[in-house]
Amino acid sequence: MVDLSNIEVATCIRCDAVNYKTESHSHDQHAMMLLPVSSTMTVNDEHYGMRRLLERDYFYYVEAGLPHDTWANRSYQEHIAVYLNRDWQRFLYKRHGLQTRSDHASGIWALSDTSLHLAKIIARKHSGIEADHFDHSTRLVELMAEDCLVKMLTSKPELRGHPGEHGAAIVREAIAILRASLVSPPSLDELAAGLDISRRHLTRLFRERTGLSVSQFVRAERHREAARLVRETEWSIQQIASHVGLDNAANFTTSFKREHGMTPSDFRLRARLARLQS
Repeated sequence: MVDLSNIEVATCIRCDAVNYKTESHSHDQHAMMLLPVSSTMTVNDEHYGMRRLLERDYFYYVEAGLPHDTWANRSYQEHIAVYLNRDWQRFLYKRHGLQTRSDHASGIWALSDTSLHLAKIIARKHSGIEADHFDHSTRLVELMAEDCLVKMLTSKPELRGHPGEHGAAIVREAIAILRASLVSPPSLDELAAGLDISRRHLTRLFRERTGLSVSQFVRAERHREAARLVRETEWSIQQIASHVGLDNAANFTTSFKREHGMTPSDFRLRARLARLQS
């Protein structure tokens, strides 16, 4: 009988970009999964012989005995590290009818929707708790680790994270920040400072990757979210305007009509008729 409680976990470790950096090392008895919760990390992957950027919504897997080192890229960074013992891995391989893959000694994979939701719950539930005080038998972590392991063994690793992707990764991080703060988005200077790059560099990268300025992107995202709320909810126009950061309902209606060719009320009516006819 495999002791499933023997899964070692460190979760939500707050790291300072200056102080958090591991030297090259390996875990002789444990594979590791690393999941950024906020900001990004860099992994020095000796299997591929290169440094790679690890973003939120992705996990890095490294097999037991394989040297690697990691560090935080921002002044504030959180991550979940899961260490998988060999017996637990063998148990899961057998349960799912899977075999280890020598070509997957390490790599970066996108989190599934299941793991993404579990990681967010774990981060919220255990934020600020030191690794030594974390409940190692938590079922949430086991479920997340199992889901990630199956993903790793049944799909190819992502190319994302290679050095040439650095600019794209910065823009993706900027987009995530903006989408999470549509009501009161950071200024361009604040956004650039939070990403540790210059305003000019961010402006250039953002336009290259999206075809829009940051302010144009925020405007488009506000109207995209507004259209969704008009279509899917019964919120008043004022509620929707406030939710997307446009407090003046009259101005919101004018800009909505300019963006979508009709007023929010007409847009909602058309959406209702379409649902009835489908």
